[in-house]
Amino acid sequence: MKKSLNSMETITIQLKRIFDVDRGYYGRSAAKCTTFGFEHDNGRIFSVVVYGWPNLPEGEKLTALLDNKDDWTTLAGWVNNSTGEILIAKAPASFFTVYVTILIFFIWICFLLNHIWLFKIQKTNMFPLLFGTIICGVIILYMYRKAVKYKRSNVALFEIQKQVHSRSTF
Repeated sequence: MKKSLNSMETITIQLKRIFDVDRGYYGRSAAKCTTFGFEHDNGRIFSVVVYGWPNLPEGEKLTALLDNKDDWTTLAGWVNNSTGEILIAKAPASFFTVYVTILIFFIWICFLLNHIWLFKIQKTNMFPLLFGTIICGVIILYMYRKAVKYKRSNVALFEIQKQVHSRSTF
């Protein structure tokens, strides 16, 4: 069963066999990470990466949420159809980090506006300050986009959980 949900792809599959499970730590923050492959009705999928050390239920039906159609490297998460458990596959892009960066950006803008008067008097080149402002703005936009995408996929996973739960209660 395939259907589009907010430009994301939901796929319901049954895990026939799970193989090459590798649990470890990833990155500087040493976040828990699991890499695995699995076999389902339509073939094999290799190198699926999820954060955390989830229970990988062999023989269970899952409804997976993919960012791009048939691309398991863009897995946003899944809902276990029998238990209703949600796995969020991506590390969170923290809204707190975005807010702190915006605060730093506004401090930078205040610094820039405060020094414009001094630059007019001293006739100094303002290019470094303007370049820094543009770089900060681009970083904020990138981080905000990531955080919104993460939140959107979480909302979609909870909607899928409600749909699966309502189907199983009847």
